[in-house]
Amino acid sequence: MANILVVDDRPFDRAYMVELLSIQKHSVFEASNGVEALAWLRSKHSDLVIIRIMLPATDGLDFVRRLRAEPSTAAVPIIIVTPEHDNPEATTLAQIRGIANIVIEPSTPGKILRIVESALRTASHTTP
Repeated sequence: MANILVVDDRPFDRAYMVELLSIQKHSVFEASNGVEALAWLRSKHSDLVIIRIMLPATDGLDFVRRLRAEPSTAAVPIIIVTPEHDNPEATTLAQIRGIANIVIEPSTPGKILRIVESALRTASHTTP
């Protein structure tokens, strides 16, 4: 199974995502903001990052820019989590940064898991 980093400043939402992914036997790690997530990624391997688009200190899209700028993390697949009311702007900004995987809240557990598995499957086919 995969190593997945979940980045969310809301403890309840982060715990929900961790629990959901753990049920699927993934190894799930947590960060409460983008700065903490970048530090974690510099020292550990992740197969996927799931990040809330609106975060304090470093928002999700700034995090993506920083992640892509570092050669060791540039290829890590990312899923952006965004509230439904931010969807049009968030979707456009995410696509500009090359992110096709977006979870729009509220979302069912099944839909989240399908997006995660799709992102992991796509990454495994594109990784040399």
